[in-house]
Amino acid sequence: MNEWNTEQGISVAKRFAWHPFTDMCECRAPEYEPVVLIEKHGAVPRDRSGRAYMDGNSSIWRNIHGHNHPPINVTVRAQLDRAAHASFLDFRNCFVIAAEKDAEEITA
Repeated sequence: MNEWNTEQGISVAKRFAWHPFTDMCECRAPEYEPVVLIEKHGAVPRDRSGRAYMDGNSSIWRNIHGHNHPPINVTVRAQLDRAAHASFLDFRNCFVIAAEKDAEEITA
């Protein structure tokens, strides 16, 4: 189910990301084990272990970046078969991990 290197992604996230509504010190602590969402169908996201969750905040903040923005459309089309939307509220997801890897390379 999971072809992403989520352990590496978590390590990168602890250095480069802050999750809204999450204590920054807590989410960067070595012992912190975040939930990493890797797919979503309907209102049911699944984590890297296959565990299902009920998505109670789908589409929150989706309008900030506007609609039909070409680079966003390309990214959305690429991820639609896996998860049309994944929350960033105290969760990890494979799409954000990929963006964080890009940030790490840019800032290296």
